[in-house]
Amino acid sequence: MSKVDQTDTLLSLHCPLCQFDEYFISADGEKFSCASCGFHTEQFSLIRCLHHTPLLQTKFHYIHSLSNVCH
Repeated sequence: MSKVDQTDTLLSLHCPLCQFDEYFISADGEKFSCASCGFHTEQFSLIRCLHHTPLLQTKFHYIHSLSNVCH
């Protein structure tokens, strides 16, 4: 990974739990602490983002229910 790619990654970085964009991160990029929800980890590179991607959100527009309770 080049310095340009790492800089772009750090600029687009958000908390994987709450998507807040203010955080503390160590120089090696492994220790992460969110300023909003307090989420922290010692192995940030192993964390996967928990929010739904736009692709997953658009799939739910096509799910319909036959129950009258939902309408």
